[in-house]
Amino acid sequence: PKLFGLEISMSAQDGIEFVEKNQIKGPVFNNFDIGSYLVWQLYSEEKVFIDGRPEAYPVGFFKDIYKPMQADADIWKQKADEYNINYVFFAHTDMTEWADSFLTNIIKNENWPLVFLNDTVAVFLKNTDSNKHIIDKNKITSQNIKDKIPQILDKFNLKDSNAFINYGNALYRFRWLDSSTEVFEALIKTQPDNPYGYQGAGYAYVSMNNPNTQEKAAQNLERAIDLGFKTANNYFTLGIINANLGNFFAAEENLKRALEINPDNPNVRQALETLRKKIYFQ
Repeated sequence: PKLFGLEISMSAQDGIEFVEKNQIKGPVFNNFDIGSYLVWQLYSEEKVFIDGRPEAYPVGFFKDIYKPMQADADIWKQKADEYNINYVFFAHTDMTEWADSFLTNIIKNENWPLVFLNDTVAVFLKNTDSNKHIIDKNKITSQNIKDKIPQILDKFNLKDSNAFINYGNALYRFRWLDSSTEVFEALIKTQPDNPYGYQGAGYAYVSMNNPNTQEKAAQNLERAIDLGFKTANNYFTLGIINANLGNFFAAEENLKRALEINPDNPNVRQALETLRKKIYFQ
């Protein structure tokens, strides 16, 4: 039921109910992934920015408007003002490059505070006087998100790893790394044989750039690999971590495995050459 298709997404419905409860009005900016759902839920009171019919939009719309609005913060400001956008209803599971840029930028934009977040959607509201009472009551920040996580996790089906993964990934994209690790650690506790929990926690820990978390990052990525996630990126990241920890021979083995899986990756090859110089010529 958390997936889009023939079933109703209860997570997306929670976002709709939040908008309706707070009487938030458009114009709305939404991404392609959630557009048809919003048409179903909001028509005819609201018009969506885009729906799930690519054939209904000219190529120039995607090339000159939709993608640039997400990829470039300056273009977002210009177009959001032009279209008088009042709120953003965004499926944060969108894995496109422009969606990643959009989420990375808007979460830092004080003019567009986050007011709703679950494992499927994020809602950002324009910071205006008319929206102030909604923002004051519902604004989500890196400081208060930890207080909200237990309530969100309680809603998840413990057998449904997708909810944990999507929510943890959203927090990771916002660079709320402590909170992201908390969600992935909860998945590990609930499903100790699920490699996604260890992989998610591993990348969140390594991204903290804190010497105290690198060992945790290595342990989690090793466990993810042991459980079947034998990807070039996992071996490469583990190799870099081990090199930073001074475990040079383990790092060499990790990088060799990454190169076996992806022999055309120049970053892996360069890292391996640099490491070997450090090992054999120090």
